[in-house]
Amino acid sequence: MKKFLVVFALTIGLLSAFQTYACDSTPVITFNNISDPDNGYYAVEISMCAGDAGSESGFTTSFAGLNIISFSPPSVTSTVPNTATGSLTGGVLNYFYPGNGAGGDVFIAANTNDCINYTVVLDGDPTGVQTTFDGVNCDSADCPGSCSFIGGDVQTVPVPGPPAVLECGGGFEDSGGSGGNYQNNENQTWTICPDNPGDVVSLVFTTFDIENFFDFLTIYDGPSIASPQIGSYTGTNSPGTVSSTDPSGCLTVTFTSDGSVTDTGWFSNVICGEPVPVCTNIFTDSGGPNGNYQNNENIVNTICPDNPTDIVIVDFVSFAVEN
Repeated sequence: MKKFLVVFALTIGLLSAFQTYACDSTPVITFNNISDPDNGYYAVEISMCAGDAGSESGFTTSFAGLNIISFSPPSVTSTVPNTATGSLTGGVLNYFYPGNGAGGDVFIAANTNDCINYTVVLDGDPTGVQTTFDGVNCDSADCPGSCSFIGGDVQTVPVPGPPAVLECGGGFEDSGGSGGNYQNNENQTWTICPDNPGDVVSLVFTTFDIENFFDFLTIYDGPSIASPQIGSYTGTNSPGTVSSTDPSGCLTVTFTSDGSVTDTGWFSNVICGEPVPVCTNIFTDSGGPNGNYQNNENIVNTICPDNPTDIVIVDFVSFAVEN
């Protein structure tokens, strides 16, 4: 089952006329931000969107080995509208609505994909810590079964770490490396900045293959995701060559994958210096973009720059020859 929500998206199976639930056990979970105010506490922003089944009584949030010491807002309201009130017990946050399901008395109505935004403050660094979301929406005769709010009884996910930093002159590739696929449910951010003031970062993609329409690599022209977006890429639609035009010279890249189907990912060279020129010439085999090359070919091509100080980069966006 594919998910289409951008933040903390999940889909739970449809509520039938017999009030039975089917749970989706592979939601995509995204934390919007982790901030460190330098006082030993950490704030985590969460946006949660309920699936087709809705929620009868609300949900809980907890972090392994850490305590939630405060949260905001004190209560959250759905589009029903009904309000769930938050409380802390043993470092666990519970947003609770005293619904009984009867006559539609629920916190979030079915088929709304209602979204709830909230922030928790923790007593330690959550980087890499497992987070558990547990539902309490099936606790009455009007809500049979054991389908929880998130999918399954408990959904546990890792909290992402701070943005990764890539270095000039190196390679930039997906988590599967050169020999494997990336993973389901990834949500990563990389920031690449030049070593020397006045230089800019260029990414030259030599391979690119991610799940079409469901997994996305997005490039921003600057040092954060608040910078202008250059483009969002999926399938085999390679970014090609991308250079920063921001005064910082930086590029920021995000990658998200959904809960099923992975591909071989990508590889890009990280080049810092003058912007890498994007040539308009197309270098293809003898068959062109829509045909096959011929048998018994033996061709040598030499490609030289127009200007003495320029360099030539051949950016292969597709490659398939007889193995």
